[in-house]
Amino acid sequence: MTRLPRLAAPRLVASRLAIPGLELPRRGLVGIAVLVVAVSDVLALTTLDELSAPVVGMLGAALFTVVGLLAALAGGRKLPLDRTIVAAGTPAALSGLISWSTREDGFELWFLGSGAFLLTLLSLRGRAGWAWAGMVAVSATTIGIALGTGADLAAAALNMVRQVAILLIGTVLAVAIGRTERRLQELAEAAAAREAERSAHAAAGAERRERLLWALELARPLLTSMSAGTPLDDAQRRDAALVEAELRDGLRARALARSPVTEAARNARRRGVEVLLLDDRGAELSPDEHERALALVARELDAAEDGRVVARLLPPGRETVLTLLVTPADPASAARRVEFP
Repeated sequence: MTRLPRLAAPRLVASRLAIPGLELPRRGLVGIAVLVVAVSDVLALTTLDELSAPVVGMLGAALFTVVGLLAALAGGRKLPLDRTIVAAGTPAALSGLISWSTREDGFELWFLGSGAFLLTLLSLRGRAGWAWAGMVAVSATTIGIALGTGADLAAAALNMVRQVAILLIGTVLAVAIGRTERRLQELAEAAAAREAERSAHAAAGAERRERLLWALELARPLLTSMSAGTPLDDAQRRDAALVEAELRDGLRARALARSPVTEAARNARRRGVEVLLLDDRGAELSPDEHERALALVARELDAAEDGRVVARLLPPGRETVLTLLVTPADPASAARRVEFP
């Protein structure tokens, strides 16, 4: 028969009872743990005379105090694995340490309830599989000692049924709260997505209105002349070509279609320079980079007397942000490339 590795069984159970761990308030959790530890220690110390070996009661109280506080003080939603393993094995260790020394079925069995609390804490901290593995271990230990010492087997089994019920309630509670928490998170994310979509639509609408007003303001004088029915002269046709070019700049290179580039491009085109502005970046520049890039493009456009000037914002992730290719009209003159790192 194939034997599972030592840690395979708890992991298998954990896969069946997948609880991611709850976001428990740290102060409240530590406060409850301190209260349970204090009550357990009081019960342990006040029932020492009911044990055949009182020292095991003191050792058990010390063990539970250390392990309980370590489990409660651990950070994060999910309990770390090292503390999980120790906490899962502690109830069985307490039972093995104290059960054989008990004389009655009373408060000297405090370690069973305390162990159930510790295992319930594991379940709430995302370690339900380990918690149930620990419950199996403590049940086997308690009933095994009862068989070995000739104690009341029915009483031992009934005691363990009570502890199983506590862990079952804790596990069901963890599952229910976890599902509610995830559902609330999904609703919050959906609400945030809807709000982001509304904001995006509003921003897009505002952007469209802004661009329409800009285009209307740019083309208004020419449209007014055309609507009057007066034939356009050569100067007005040149103005129409300039307006068309500026509108094209605003569509193809919005980041560059800003002052002082727009004025420099307009003047350069009036001098006969072919100006082409392109924006392949698709991301915002920092204010300082943007200002220096615009100043560089405007300076090159002001210096151009003829030929062609191409300014292009490059895609993100490159060492160069902007390139300028200045090609003179004279074929004998070499083109010049300017890079903005």
